[in-house]
Amino acid sequence: MGKRRSRKAAPQKAKVKLPNTFDCPFCNHQSTIFVKIGKLSGIGKLECRVCGVKAESRTTHLTSEVDVFCEWMDSCVAANADNAPQPVDAEESDLLEPPAKKRKTDQGRVNEVIAAALEQTGDDASEDPYSDRDSFGSDLGLGDPVTP
Repeated sequence: MGKRRSRKAAPQKAKVKLPNTFDCPFCNHQSTIFVKIGKLSGIGKLECRVCGVKAESRTTHLTSEVDVFCEWMDSCVAANADNAPQPVDAEESDLLEPPAKKRKTDQGRVNEVIAAALEQTGDDASEDPYSDRDSFGSDLGLGDPVTP
């Protein structure tokens, strides 16, 4: 009797290794930033061998070297965006949009319409339109009001 044929073992997939050395954006040297992650301390340390820039960040058990480097790069970009110089030249300022006009509130618009209507009629807002009447309800035929 013959023995059964065995299947060939499936080749294992190669795992993609993430880098743990990176290019420094400050001194522009290649592969000079190295990252070490302290699993027990929960701190990731980053340092450039040439210019000596250092950074630290908190890590978890899921954090890798790339995460520490990317977090540091994000904080550098955010710091540079806050300190970006404002345009000084007239040519550059012409390219900017003018500031938006403030919208008037509804009450302010109502006051403008009332003032415009009074100007057209020639009436003064301080005058009472009902001051020419002698008594209450005289135009309705009610007679004089009763006084207590």
